[in-house]
Amino acid sequence: MLLTDLPTELLVSALSRCTHPADLTRVRAASRSLCACVTANADHLARAIAHTCPLYSSIPPQARPRSWRELRDTHCLLRGRPSIVSVVHQETGVSDDDVAPGQGWSSPSPATAAGAAVPHFVGCSTRSYTDAVQFPGTPVVLCSTRRAAQALTVMHVGAAAAAGGDGTSVIVSASLPARDQHTDLVGAMAAHPRLPLVATGSLNGSVKVWRAVQRDNAEWAVECVATMQHHVGWAAAVAFSDALLVSAGPDNEVHVYDLAELLRARGEQTVEPVRYAVPVPEDSPFGVFGVTVSPNGATLAAMDLDGTVYMYTRCHGESPTQFKFARELVDAVSIRQFRHFESTVRQTFGCLLHATDHVLFANSIHVGRVAAYACVTGEFLYAMHVPTITTTAVAANGGGPAYRSRTVHAFRFVAAAQFVGLVATTCIGDLHAFNLVPPADADLAIQAVRARVAPTVAASTAAADSLDHQADSHGQPAVAAAGVAMVEEEGAGEAIDAAAAAHLWCVTIPASGAE
Repeated sequence: MLLTDLPTELLVSALSRCTHPADLTRVRAASRSLCACVTANADHLARAIAHTCPLYSSIPPQARPRSWRELRDTHCLLRGRPSIVSVVHQETGVSDDDVAPGQGWSSPSPATAAGAAVPHFVGCSTRSYTDAVQFPGTPVVLCSTRRAAQALTVMHVGAAAAAGGDGTSVIVSASLPARDQHTDLVGAMAAHPRLPLVATGSLNGSVKVWRAVQRDNAEWAVECVATMQHHVGWAAAVAFSDALLVSAGPDNEVHVYDLAELLRARGEQTVEPVRYAVPVPEDSPFGVFGVTVSPNGATLAAMDLDGTVYMYTRCHGESPTQFKFARELVDAVSIRQFRHFESTVRQTFGCLLHATDHVLFANSIHVGRVAAYACVTGEFLYAMHVPTITTTAVAANGGGPAYRSRTVHAFRFVAAAQFVGLVATTCIGDLHAFNLVPPADADLAIQAVRARVAPTVAASTAAADSLDHQADSHGQPAVAAAGVAMVEEEGAGEAIDAAAAAHLWCVTIPASGAE
């Protein structure tokens, strides 16, 4: 008797005794009938493996994967064997003064066609105070700039995908209403795991929540739905779970908001956060600059500039905003132990954190290293390392090859059909994608282009009012104050602020594919 001749119930019962997802992968590859059986019962088999595989023993039963997709993603995250794709940024020698506007989006874009999958867009900054985050499930991207008067702009994901890869093209973006804008630079951005919401944090301590909405005329618009002003100083980090919004800053406080309560308040500052004082040592001269919360709201983490991570766990049976301090995660070498490294390390160290339901990713003070920890136990799982890349150019000192910087400047977590992992940029502008999906299961070539997203400035009003115009030797208007380069957009009667542009790697990852 062949295995495929067994009754389906008996076959499924036998397959439920598998202890590793790879076992089912091999079964699916054995024959078409077995593949059909596993596919039809994938979620049931995934739950069985999650309860028998030793890899999930530290995860509470109620938090273990309950579908094949969750099992695949969780297994990749816990196992931690990334394949790395690196894209080196090539300097072109083109200055901001020479930049000409490229194909842009100066008005809300038509909706994506019904049923069409919106690709995952990852905007990773290569310049301080600039970033880009996509509203989940929409083609709308919110960008921060280096212009305090217009700290946020909006663009379409298609404009980024069509950008040139030479790093000199500028995507002209649409502005937000002045009444909703931040009044200072935006240094933190985060998207909701599912809803079309993005949170931003400003240098003046304000936190805003934005929503992408589709109008009756099938155009997209972005509206501010909540504004909070509870931090003393900078709102340096923001993050979402399914039900919470959290923010943190160098006042060493983490603020936790009930998201449903915020949205019901409709922008009125009547919602008070639950405040948690992070136990940063008194002798530490710097405070908290990183925060994250897992999508299920069970794990909250903050990071200070000493490289120490402070983990909190949710108090079960109480309000979802109630957490208790659990532990500190101190890297093998931290600035706290080696204070003489302060002046060099702190200049480049970024408090980068991201929590999934099971794994916490944290930037390390070890150059080019991102560590992964188990959310439940705080156990160190593995580390991802930026590869060492040499250039063909001879080093400035005349000896040996020139090495590219490996310092991680920003990273994004992405979970797509064929990509689960981090997309990171370095201080020198290189991009590195760490894909935790096994190469055999991920036939994926990410599309990455480097471009600048510049805000538009009305040449006759805003530019004249806010900047000091002078005539150069050729009689052309030039901006003297703040050294901002203005380039007039052809036929639009407006100008783009090229010096305030967001320098981004625009990475497009297909949202659908073979499971």
